[in-house]
Amino acid sequence: MRVPTHYLNSFVSFAETHGASRQELLKEAGVSQETLEDPEALIEYEQFKLLIQGAVARSGDPALGTRLAGQLPITTHGLLGYAAMSSETLEEALSFVTRFVPTRIPVLVAELSVDKGIATLRIEEAAVLGEVRATILETTVGALHATARFLTHRLPVGFRCGSDGDALRGAAAEDAASACRRGRKEAGGEAL
Repeated sequence: MRVPTHYLNSFVSFAETHGASRQELLKEAGVSQETLEDPEALIEYEQFKLLIQGAVARSGDPALGTRLAGQLPITTHGLLGYAAMSSETLEEALSFVTRFVPTRIPVLVAELSVDKGIATLRIEEAAVLGEVRATILETTVGALHATARFLTHRLPVGFRCGSDGDALRGAAAEDAASACRRGRKEAGGEAL
């Protein structure tokens, strides 16, 4: 599987501000700076994983993804961010975002359902995420929360994370709960 580099430059730059060496991360993953900066570039999934693992390990911050997600401007998401900004409602924006998540992060699939004014966003792995599961989930949930807060003019948006028992099992459920616990302190949500 090949993965776009959309968010990796931001991720590596953020890790660099937390003590990681950009040169070492790129060398370890076999990715050039030019590739990382190219908005159209694709890299192998293994390179993607190595960059994320290395960034977290070298920064010494297991919640690096959560911290980064809260600082990403909506424009970081490219056309997807601009489309969300031009949506008339939060539901319309989230519907658009969930539909096109795989174009930005092909290792995930998102599904939005709304019932009686309650929106449920289900995120599933499209690839086995393994060691980077928690970081990817944290970053994704955090970025979605930051986007929702931006679209609602920075009014508090509560969120809840958890497992319905069928969606996540075993390690995946533990990773999602851990991601939520770490992310809620940064983003103002609550865990189930």
